[in-house]
Amino acid sequence: MSYWWESTRDLIVRLRRLMGKKPKIIIGGIYPSIAPEHAARYTGADIIEAGEVHEANDLWTDLTVYKKNKPTYAIITPSRGCPYNCRYCAAKTINAGIQQVRFRPVDDIFAEMCNKYEKFGIRDFALYADFLLIRFQDNLIPLLKKIVAAKMPWRLYAPEGLDTRFLASSQELCDLLKASHFQKIYLPVENVDDDILVSLNRKHVKLKHVVEAAKNVEKAGFKLRHLEVNGYCLYGLPGETIGNVVQTALFVSDVIGSVIPMLFAPVPSTQLFEKYRDYFKQRGWCDETGMVRDLHLLNGKLFPFLQMNDGSVKDYIDLQRMMFMLNQNYRSESFSVFGEGSVAKSFRQVINNFKSAETERGLINGHRSESIARAPSNLELAGLPSLQ
Repeated sequence: MSYWWESTRDLIVRLRRLMGKKPKIIIGGIYPSIAPEHAARYTGADIIEAGEVHEANDLWTDLTVYKKNKPTYAIITPSRGCPYNCRYCAAKTINAGIQQVRFRPVDDIFAEMCNKYEKFGIRDFALYADFLLIRFQDNLIPLLKKIVAAKMPWRLYAPEGLDTRFLASSQELCDLLKASHFQKIYLPVENVDDDILVSLNRKHVKLKHVVEAAKNVEKAGFKLRHLEVNGYCLYGLPGETIGNVVQTALFVSDVIGSVIPMLFAPVPSTQLFEKYRDYFKQRGWCDETGMVRDLHLLNGKLFPFLQMNDGSVKDYIDLQRMMFMLNQNYRSESFSVFGEGSVAKSFRQVINNFKSAETERGLINGHRSESIARAPSNLELAGLPSLQ
């Protein structure tokens, strides 16, 4: 990752001390693909390999390079490419500008998984793809059917999330995810504010798809409110409000039951990164040429956009506390803020009474709470009650 670039530089320094200047050092991967000029200037590598190595795309990962401790899981890449160009995502750059999705043959994917199981005893497989569910009828579904038919004792994961539109439209897909032993389902909710989604060029993301996807995966046998189905809540975005993040977390908690806090980090080569280049200069993170030198300061855990948002570091830590609190299980289930029970209704009434009292004064902590006032319309769009 680009915000871990210093570890690449430090490793190259150690290799030079060990082997001298004679060996050629080549680096490739995500960081040199999205920031090749930075890698060339600051790492000391001889050759920077940016973008795809097309000849290697369909090769199986070679686990024999682990001489002592073999990994307990394997990463499988069933496809490359994404038809979208979200403003915070570097997939287009990493794929050398190619947005067409390229698929590996299903038989080849299955054979690789079988090889890793038979030779190394691996049962946990994480499927990583830019867009795993696109054209799922012709690609993922045949693979899942093959796994189910073979009765393989594997556990499957898709950590980058599954597009809610396709889960909402296909019960067969959801049923096969369960039958093939997917352990957890991750849904990229990100934000309940349509304006924010549009600003990120995520116009294809709709809250109604999240609601329907959650219903379908539950019907397939995945348990909501038990950490089996999780929703990503993206926060730390430039210009966001604390109230908006709270809305999103409450929405995810009610519809899905488990909130995964996902801190935002601006990625070199993306539209959003370029939009805020002047902001990075003002922060003193650039060198004399204007290149962002201190990429490590863009790590989401350092809240790089804190200066332009309405929250403090303590506020953002409180957001994390709130999300983890919402995830807490008692007797195997988390509390539903928008539930039909008396406790949930009383909770909402108390919040509403507090909000009404504060609104009369016209101030909440010294500023208008416009984001809270907009909450009902956003939630109602997804078929949920407001806090009123």
